[in-house]
Amino acid sequence: MANANGWGDGASNNEIGWGQGADNAIGWGSVYSVSSAGLTDIIGSVPATPLLLDTYTDAAVAYSLRKLRTAYSGSAIRVRRSSDNAEQDIAFVNNVLDTASLLTFCGAGNGFVTTWYDQSGNGLNSSMSTAISQPRIVNSGVLDVKNLKAGFRFDGSNDYLTRTALTSLNSGNTYSIFSVSANQTTGVFGDVFNTNNGSSRLNIAVDTRTTGGFYRIATLTNTGGTSYATNLPALDGSTNQRLQTVVVNGFNIGGWKNGGAGSTDTYTGIYANNQFDIGAYLGVPRYLNGYIQELIIYPSNQTTNRTGIESNINSFYGIY
Repeated sequence: MANANGWGDGASNNEIGWGQGADNAIGWGSVYSVSSAGLTDIIGSVPATPLLLDTYTDAAVAYSLRKLRTAYSGSAIRVRRSSDNAEQDIAFVNNVLDTASLLTFCGAGNGFVTTWYDQSGNGLNSSMSTAISQPRIVNSGVLDVKNLKAGFRFDGSNDYLTRTALTSLNSGNTYSIFSVSANQTTGVFGDVFNTNNGSSRLNIAVDTRTTGGFYRIATLTNTGGTSYATNLPALDGSTNQRLQTVVVNGFNIGGWKNGGAGSTDTYTGIYANNQFDIGAYLGVPRYLNGYIQELIIYPSNQTTNRTGIESNINSFYGIY
């Protein structure tokens, strides 16, 4: 059993056991307790209404472990438990992931994500049918978290989620990408998501290298093999959560990390994609060893709305 830290306010007799274990994880326990109100404070306050996509509409695809759109009535994720490989959809409660149902379903075993449901209304779900490649969400009955918020744990070896291409991300188009992620180790370059067609690609990365090279937010490589990038404004070797934003406006690419602007670039040539992978770039291959909690893509230039969108995301996750 993992060592646990207890919280509680003694305000209610309706208390829930709670413990924090290894690998940045949280789970139910019987030694320490916290009131139901305190539980919300620990795993994330209920998102205020209107929700993010209520205000900043028309996303192409939207994945999150919090509810992003009031009109969305589907589940957050579909999970496979390790005990018998049964699967179950996990919904939202009070606009956040229903972790109580998730932990009850998984019991003392592990839980792995088979589908991350798209909340945009476009039905572009991302999934993984191969058990060994499914990212984890529960570890031996304990919720996987980063910064006290539920997150998918990608193992750095073979975990990823996938779907077919988003044509709005092809060359000459305009789009904006917002992601919340973190590396588990320092000194590495981990892919948050990648689109490619074999000869060209676009990838968003969380880069914790501290010496040498470029410190990338995003890289776009054309069919001729030439790469263009938006780089971090300064080295960051930490394993902290990062809110990274990328805007591609025609052939111009720019990026931000935690609200701070990175470099810009202008690319030439042709870029196209026929595959969309979360947590990996299969061309190397290269897999993220860390966490992903949110990924939202707009088929438009959201520079004007960028600070508002980032403020909403940061208000929930408490990144910076």
